[in-house]
Amino acid sequence: FGSSLCCCRPLMQEGHTPHPTKNRSADPPMLASKLAPRPSPEPCSSEQTLRDEVWEKAAAFCRERHSGEGAEEDKETRLRQEAVQFAVTLLGGLAKFIKGTHVVATSASLEISACFDWVVLGETASRSRLPVTFEAGRSGRIGFRITSEPDRARLDIEPDSLFTRPVEGAVEAGNRFFADLAEKGLGIGRPNLADAERVADNAVDWWNGAGLWAGEGHDNDFEGTKLCMIYNTVAKSKYGSVVPKKALGSLLLGSLSVTPLEYRAFEWMFAEPDGKVVVHCTTVEAESRHCGDDKFPMWRRALSARIEEDAVTQTTGQKLAEKFAASAVHFVYMRLARGYGRRSADSEIVLRLFTPCRCPKTASKWDMLAQDWQKSVDTTYSCSGDKEGRIVWRASGQAPAMPGGAASVQQAGAPPMSGLLGLMGIACCTQRADSRVEGSLQARDAQATQPGLCCTGTKSSTRAEGFWNRWVWSGA
Repeated sequence: FGSSLCCCRPLMQEGHTPHPTKNRSADPPMLASKLAPRPSPEPCSSEQTLRDEVWEKAAAFCRERHSGEGAEEDKETRLRQEAVQFAVTLLGGLAKFIKGTHVVATSASLEISACFDWVVLGETASRSRLPVTFEAGRSGRIGFRITSEPDRARLDIEPDSLFTRPVEGAVEAGNRFFADLAEKGLGIGRPNLADAERVADNAVDWWNGAGLWAGEGHDNDFEGTKLCMIYNTVAKSKYGSVVPKKALGSLLLGSLSVTPLEYRAFEWMFAEPDGKVVVHCTTVEAESRHCGDDKFPMWRRALSARIEEDAVTQTTGQKLAEKFAASAVHFVYMRLARGYGRRSADSEIVLRLFTPCRCPKTASKWDMLAQDWQKSVDTTYSCSGDKEGRIVWRASGQAPAMPGGAASVQQAGAPPMSGLLGLMGIACCTQRADSRVEGSLQARDAQATQPGLCCTGTKSSTRAEGFWNRWVWSGA
């Protein structure tokens, strides 16, 4: 279907609607008291405009919703609406980076495409413990095609539209850990679940400087990276001392073992026996770009497969994991549960995962449960609760690869990359502008042992790209 979707250039072709960047002066005022209950955040103007336009143009495909007859919808209509809601929510979070959209709706299918000037990266909440970075618009566009059958709705994704990759620090830390493991004669071949548990136990010792690595801890080498943030949300929390080492090992080794994936399709259906809507996705291995030099790709794939299998098939502690790491656990269910004959991910939880966090900020200094770094560095701390999304999208500063070759970063009409900050992707509704740019990836890798800095005032970080990512597995 990719050939049937418009290339989105020029913007004023029929069916294209430009979406201006939101005027930050219109941001809603912050609460007078940091301790007051947070109201349900409102979508920014560009996001709401895009949502309304897509729903209006999708009327032929979602007639019942458009005409207000949702109460009497049949099952197929309900599944169609779930698929469209997912697409609209994902595009809504990307609204401020979108140059234009194109929507073609019929009674049988809905096609939506959008184009970008920049590759966009998505950082998810550290407290969700999902160690992946989302990436959208690698080719300068993102495209969906939604169709349905009586018992399911399917959203096919145009190639090069949506990816996940490891978080900042994960590739380098994994390279160092696996090399040290092999040096001590503890390498792996084709690991079974017991091997994965052994390696996970060694990973915790390697990180903390215990066991075979007594006095040689490596946690300080990755202080300030997203990898360290995700691990510390559990390991150094107020209750970290009672968390089983196996759970910490699964969290750490799972983060070190993430490999790049491309998303090709999502599928919604009703689960038995409760009739709730669940969602499954199809992925393929993707080319590793801007992830550093992965020296142990086979080990990573083998170990992550064992950890994911345990996350899907285990029964002990499953309810606890779903309660305290719902986004991460259902992310794994969404990808793998069907293959093991288990229930797929809850559609509502997956939708919340892909919903933009509209007021990203650090923890209050009065928050007794927050760690120091959560009060000063982690601007995703507020991305929690039933009324807030889990992902913050930012421009990467990397121009997309266009048909016929890679586009220049200094292409016509693109923001200049001059100065230390370069392009600043500013999240809506932030009290302190959380401005980070991907910057020089080589410089980032060279400085990987230094803590990351939030770009406020005159401070900046060429490694800031890494602060958008996440993913974790069972029991955490």
